[in-house]
Amino acid sequence: MRFLGVGDLHFDGPLIRHVPDLNERIASEVDRVFDYARDNGVRNVVFYGDIYHRPAASPEGQRVFLRLLMGATDLSIYVIAGNHDKEATHGTLAQYPSLAMFETMQQFKMLPHVRFIVHQSETRKIDGERVRFLPWPNVDIDRNAVNVIHVETNGSMLDNGRKLENRDDSEHRMLDTPAQCVAGHLHTSHSVRNTHYSGTLYQTTFGESLPKFFHSVTVTNGKMTVKKIPHAPGFRLHNVIVESQDDLENIPAPNDGNTVNKDCVTDFCKLFIHKDVAMPVDLLEQYPNIIRHNTFKTTNDLEVLVREELRLDGVDIDLDESTWVKGWLKTAEAEASMKRRAFALYSDMRGARVT
Repeated sequence: MRFLGVGDLHFDGPLIRHVPDLNERIASEVDRVFDYARDNGVRNVVFYGDIYHRPAASPEGQRVFLRLLMGATDLSIYVIAGNHDKEATHGTLAQYPSLAMFETMQQFKMLPHVRFIVHQSETRKIDGERVRFLPWPNVDIDRNAVNVIHVETNGSMLDNGRKLENRDDSEHRMLDTPAQCVAGHLHTSHSVRNTHYSGTLYQTTFGESLPKFFHSVTVTNGKMTVKKIPHAPGFRLHNVIVESQDDLENIPAPNDGNTVNKDCVTDFCKLFIHKDVAMPVDLLEQYPNIIRHNTFKTTNDLEVLVREELRLDGVDIDLDESTWVKGWLKTAEAEASMKRRAFALYSDMRGARVT
């Protein structure tokens, strides 16, 4: 048995403020996964949760996902709910999750090729192999099945750059047990023991880095093999630090060699420019893909600006500052020497040891 595993989609995500056609762009990424399935003889596709960014899905977001599903009747599709699909506020469940409409359609036997698992875990046999689907926040894994989950586990890399360790609550202890899991929830592709996070198909925020992947999962006699399939997003997000006039050359063109979408803006950037750098008067006209620009004077100013930008993007930045700064600098469009200099300055300011 084989299936493709797709991480968080986040229709209606905060990026839509800057990219109005975000939902259509996300749909294009999913269409490419469906095409990969067809081209490679894969009949099953599994979504690992967080279809939407919030329980109150927009009509447009629902329409776009419904259109995707209706255009894939040749595939068997399984969808679990993630925390963003169900959680109204931290720890509080919404009365109507984002997938409620699709649940209703399922009750009336519409979309018969799609199975939505929103509330309780369930085990199904797919081509003779046991697969257990665990919508958030369920963790009742089955050691004799392949488990599809939407939670962290000890040792996993959180989206804010921190490694999750030494959690002693029951949820994470359960996920430390030997079990085969594929997972959504975390946006960077990585594996922890027998748990494999696919990451997202695209950068959901400017704090995320490339590359991106989806999973190709093969199960034979209960044994799972996971392969990461590289996925080049149809659009990319850049943080550009400008400390000199020469650094202006690091600003990507609106379509910077992107071969997926040739006729639209594919490279969006946030510009962080030092106050001593004279910004050309026609810069924003020349680069309509600059969606926001900020001026900084000191490294501390830059840190504050980036933190505020991440907060506006809805990114959790409650983490060790040194880890966060290193992670963010990795995503920035700047020379390696500049990144090292920036971190050294930051470390001097904080009295930290540079590693």
